[in-house]
Amino acid sequence: MRLHQYICLAVLFALCLTQQTSAQMQPTDTTDRHPITLGVYYYPWYKPASFNTTLRGKLTPQQSPAVGRYDSRDPQVIASHIDQSRRGNIRFWAVSWWGPNHDTDITIRNHILKHPRIGEVDFCIHYEATGRFGPFDNPHFDTLTDDFRYLAKTYFQQDNYLRVDGKPVVIIYLTRAYFLTEKSRQAVRDMRKAIEQEFGLQLYLVGDDFYSDKLDPERAVSWDAVTSFDVYGMAFQIHGCTQKGLDVLENIHKKARNTAHDLGVDFIPTVSPGFNDTAVRDGHPPRPRYLTLNGQPQPPGSLFSASLKQTALPYTDPAIGRILMVNSFNEWYEDTQIEPTAPGQTTSTDSSDTQKYTAANSYEAYEDKYLSILAALTKPEK
Repeated sequence: MRLHQYICLAVLFALCLTQQTSAQMQPTDTTDRHPITLGVYYYPWYKPASFNTTLRGKLTPQQSPAVGRYDSRDPQVIASHIDQSRRGNIRFWAVSWWGPNHDTDITIRNHILKHPRIGEVDFCIHYEATGRFGPFDNPHFDTLTDDFRYLAKTYFQQDNYLRVDGKPVVIIYLTRAYFLTEKSRQAVRDMRKAIEQEFGLQLYLVGDDFYSDKLDPERAVSWDAVTSFDVYGMAFQIHGCTQKGLDVLENIHKKARNTAHDLGVDFIPTVSPGFNDTAVRDGHPPRPRYLTLNGQPQPPGSLFSASLKQTALPYTDPAIGRILMVNSFNEWYEDTQIEPTAPGQTTSTDSSDTQKYTAANSYEAYEDKYLSILAALTKPEK
C-alpha cells in the first residue's frame, strides 16, 4: 500500500473516532424519541356538597367543575372524565384506594369499572398508606399482604389495569415516611413473595420515596420505580411560583433520577398546576397557577407549562414508556386539579373578609386550559 493511502486511512479512522467520541459525550435527548405515558391521580370520593368546602367553592363568585358539582358514581360524570382524559392525552388514572369495602373501593368496583366505556382509559391503584398503616411514628403492616391479595383478586386481572413489563402497577403513597426500618421493608418482600406464589404475579411497585435530592438507597431498592407525589412541598411551598422554585424542583428530579438509575430503579417525575388547601386546613401557604418572574405575574397556566418543560419531560424514563404523573386530575380540596371548570369570572376575592383563601392571588375559571397544555406538550409530533 502506498504512503498516501496509509495517510488517508489514518485520517479517516481518526475522523470516525472523533465523531463516535463526540456522540458519546452528548446528553441523551429523551424529549421526542418516545411518546409519553401520561397518568393522573384520580379521586373517586365526591358528592355535590363536597365542592362547598373547596377553594373554588369559597371564591366570589364561585367556580365549579365543567360537569357541575358531581357525584363520583354518576355514569355521565365518569363518561365526561374519560372524554376529558382523551382530550388531554391522559393514558391512565391512578385511583385513590383506602382499603377493601371503603367508599373509594365501592366506587371503583361498582361504578367506575362497570362503566361501559372504562376500557378507553387504563387505571392503577394509588394505595393510600395513611389509611392503612397508621401513624408515621408507630406504623403497622398487618394488612399489607391481605390488601394486596384483595387487589389481585379484584383489580389486577382487569384488561385495562396498567402494567409495566406485564406486571400490575401500584403506586404507594408516602413510602418515604413509612418504610424506614428493615422490618418494614421485609414486609414488602414478604408481600411480593406471597402474591407471586398465590397468584403467579410479579408486581411493579412505585414508591413515593423522595422529598429532596437525597434518595435513600436502602429504601429505594424496595421499589421498581420511585416518584414524589408532593412537588409543592419539595419546591414551591418554600420558593414560591418562581424560577427558583422551578430550578430547585429540576435539581431534585435530576439527582433523584441519577441515584435511582444507579440502583437499578426506574424514575417517574410529577408535575402540578398549583396548590391551595386553605379551604380544608391551615399551615400551607397557597401557590397560584402562574409564575412570578422579576416581580411580574405571568399568564395563568404558566407554572404548569414551565414545570412540564423544565422539570418533568426531560426526566421521564424511556425504559418504562416515559411515565409522567400529574398531581392531580381532580383533587379539588388542594386545588391541584386539571379537571376543566365551567366558564366563569377570574377573581381574587373570596367569602372571607380577609382574602383568607385566595391570599390575594388571582384565580381564573380555566376551562380546558390544562388539558390543552398537556395535549400540546405530550403528544408526539407526526
